[in-house]
Amino acid sequence: MEYDWLGFGYAALVATGGVVGYAKAGSVPSLAAGLLFGGLAGLGAYQQSKDPKNVWLSLVASGTLSIVMGMRFYNSKKAMPGIIAGARYLGWPLRSKTESNVFEEQTNILPCVAYSNSLVR
Repeated sequence: MEYDWLGFGYAALVATGGVVGYAKAGSVPSLAAGLLFGGLAGLGAYQQSKDPKNVWLSLVASGTLSIVMGMRFYNSKKAMPGIIAGARYLGWPLRSKTESNVFEEQTNILPCVAYSNSLVR
């Protein structure tokens, strides 16, 4: 079994961001959100380590966090929360070709194009 170290690193980064937000500003919501989303991202990375096709929890956790932090960026114009939230999406190209193909097959977002130039669904 190959571990999703990128996913575990992202989870630790999110949880650390919540702790730092609490330490700097005394923000309990930052602490709670950081630990919640960090825990969900860690669980998602664990599930994806067990089964590379199981990307849904990681995708939902990072997507939700990206939307929330994107709204905060839009309102405050502070870049740092958005960069942290989008880090998981920036890491997708670093994944192996096999895992990215599994992701495309799992989500059915992109149509499959055969090499004979005919569309296959």
